Amino acid sequence: VLSAINQMIARERDIDRVFEEACRIAVEIGGFRMVWVGLNDPVLGELRPVAYAGVAGDYLQSVHISLNDDERGRGPTGIALREGRHVLCHNFATDPRMGPWRDRALGLGYHSSAAFPLIVAGTVRGAFTLYAGVAEFFNDQEVRLLDGLAADISFAMEAAEAETARQQATAQLLQSEARFSSIFHGSPLAIGIGSYAAGGALIEVNPAWLRL
Repeated sequence: VLSAINQMIARERDIDRVFEEACRIAVEIGGFRMVWVGLNDPVLGELRPVAYAGVAGDYLQSVHISLNDDERGRGPTGIALREGRHVLCHNFATDPRMGPWRDRALGLGYHSSAAFPLIVAGTVRGAFTLYAGVAEFFNDQEVRLLDGLAADISFAMEAAEAETARQQATAQLLQSEARFSSIFHGSPLAIGIGSYAAGGALIEVNPAWLRL
């Protein structure tokens, strides 16, 4: 699973596709019952599902994981978000933290889970949560690998945001250059641009300068 997802991240630049493919690969190759990615929504005060794969039914429409320290924020995923660490649930039937979700989860065949925070620039931005069809599924070795997987997805998020910021900066620069060009060439005033590096020589003049 880790290898397949890392290969996908290396070639995929659309972060929404990264989320979708990571979930799909984890289900199809890893055999998880369901996997989903959620991102923090400060306006709603909840974790907003953005991608999933596997048997989900209407679970994600009703999961309502709170970003706050309340009943719906004290499950494994909510704790992972607030504390920035992986959190396991080894048995949905007996774990008291699963109260708000237990019946629906067991009805869909979820018996254990592992939630991993997605951390970008030191801030928890969401979670990657995996559900298994048997209790006591997650061992130390798997958790270490999944920690690395969550870190790789977080890196992809950071790279995507950096690329978006670069594109926005480029667009703003082009707009600024176009605005300057319009003013420079359309001004009725004679404008000349000199360069100290060129010994004070003019390097560009506008049409009004030429007419003058």
